[in-house]
Amino acid sequence: MSKYPNAFYRVSVKAVIRNSQKHVLLVKEHIEDWVLPGGGLDHGEDAVAALERELKEELAVNNVLSAKLLSTYTFYATRKEAWYMWLLYDVEIDSFDAEAAPDISEAAYVDISDFMNSDNKAEQHICKAIIGKILE
Repeated sequence: MSKYPNAFYRVSVKAVIRNSQKHVLLVKEHIEDWVLPGGGLDHGEDAVAALERELKEELAVNNVLSAKLLSTYTFYATRKEAWYMWLLYDVEIDSFDAEAAPDISEAAYVDISDFMNSDNKAEQHICKAIIGKILE
C-alpha cells in the first residue's frame, strides 16, 4: 500500500455525544461492534444536515442543540477494503430514544478508555479518533 492512499474516501459524519461522566454514546447497528453514531455523507449533502439525519435515524434524536467540528480521522478498513474519512462532531442533544430507532440494536454511554488496549478494530478506531480530542 502506498504512503498516500487513493484520493477516494467514504466520508462519514460521526457524533461524539458525552454524558456528565464524560462517557461517549455508542451504538450497535445489529452487529457486535460498538460504533459512534452517524453515517455516510450523501453526495451534495451538508455535513451538519447529514449528522442530524443520521442521529434521527439511529437514535430518534429530534433536537441537536449544538454540533461543532471536532476533527477528522482517516483509516483503511481491511474488512471492506476501503479508505474512510470520519468528520467528527462534538454534539449536544436534548434526548434520544434508542427503542424508537430501528437502525440500531443497542445504545449506551461507554467509558471509551476501556477500549485503549482492545483487539477489536472498531473499538481501536474510536479510541484513535477521539482520545486526546475530548479526553484528558
